[in-house]
Amino acid sequence: MVSLKDVFYDESKTELKVELMKKESIGDSNYKVDFILSFSFGYADVSRTISWTQGDIATLKEQISNLDLQPGSGYITPQEPELTMFYVIDEHNKEEITLYITLDGGQINSQMGTETGATIKIVTTHHALKSWVNQLGKVFEA
Repeated sequence: MVSLKDVFYDESKTELKVELMKKESIGDSNYKVDFILSFSFGYADVSRTISWTQGDIATLKEQISNLDLQPGSGYITPQEPELTMFYVIDEHNKEEITLYITLDGGQINSQMGTETGATIKIVTTHHALKSWVNQLGKVFEA
C-alpha cells in the first residue's frame, strides 16, 4: 500500500491510500494495474477501484516534477479521467501544497466525465508528493 498523508495527519487523520489489486501484462513490457484508491478522513473512508497503465504514472511523475512552486493553482491528472487533483500553492507558505483530490463519480458510475464525485483535501509538500508518485511507479517495475 502507498499512502499520501496530510501534513496535519495526527489531527486530521486524512490520507490518500492506494492498494494494488491486480497487475496484468498488456504488451511488451507494458502493464495495466488495478488499484483500490481510498480517501480516509477521520471516521470515514471512501474507496473505488481504478485502473492505470504506465502512461498514467509517467504523466503524474512529469506533472509533479514540473510543478511551478510559485503561488497559484492548477491541475495534476493522470491519463485516465477517474481522478483529478487540483492544487493551490499559497503565497504565504510556498512549502505546502493544498491538494483537492476528486474521484469522478460520473466516470465511475456512467462512463461520463463529470468531476462530481467524492473529494478529499490534503495539505502536503512537493517532496512528499514526489515520493508518493515514485512509490506508485515501483508497482510497474518487473
